[in-house]
Amino acid sequence: KDQEAISSCNCPAVFIGKPEPHIKIPTVNTDHFSAGYEATIHLVKKHSRRRIAVLTHLDRRPYCIDMLEGHRKALKDSGIREDGNLLLSLKPRSSMSTLVDELVMKKTSFDSMIVWGCEATIEALTRLKHFGIDVPGKISLISYDDFPAVSEYSNPTITAVRQQVYDLGYEAAKLMMKQKNSGFSGIGNVSSVLKNTLVIRESCGCRK
Repeated sequence: KDQEAISSCNCPAVFIGKPEPHIKIPTVNTDHFSAGYEATIHLVKKHSRRRIAVLTHLDRRPYCIDMLEGHRKALKDSGIREDGNLLLSLKPRSSMSTLVDELVMKKTSFDSMIVWGCEATIEALTRLKHFGIDVPGKISLISYDDFPAVSEYSNPTITAVRQQVYDLGYEAAKLMMKQKNSGFSGIGNVSSVLKNTLVIRESCGCRK
């Protein structure tokens, strides 16, 4: 509804994130599918991991779906059968610790983990340590988000998918100016998709 209201205002506007296809607002988004694919392939090819748990957030479902689809494609391309027990979504009023507890208490076999959100990854890491599970010795860990002030000072440091936040703002500003300068002519369906970057640190099993 917000996008529909904005699109009818006839003023410069850019939507950052996954757009609704029927809304004619220029958009800037990041390629969550490719990032999910790359993170999974890194775990499979570089670290020989095959039982990859993915912990996501319900409140960011559109983005999580794209990332999960990339993860599934990587599993398929690697000849690994998907196990639904390894795909966990955060429920209302619960925490990432709850999801880690669920994996451990149910004795679900997993050798690696991708967690949506840097702070959530630290929470998951702390919970894994609580159970005496060594990261990255026993479990390889990747964060689907990067906050260097946290990731670079964690023990181990956190391998993470970094969204190009600066570039998102830059591209959005460019589209805003283009709208203003063109009088909104022919720009309604313009879309810009940016690549994410896998920042290699220690938690996946790589060394600096």
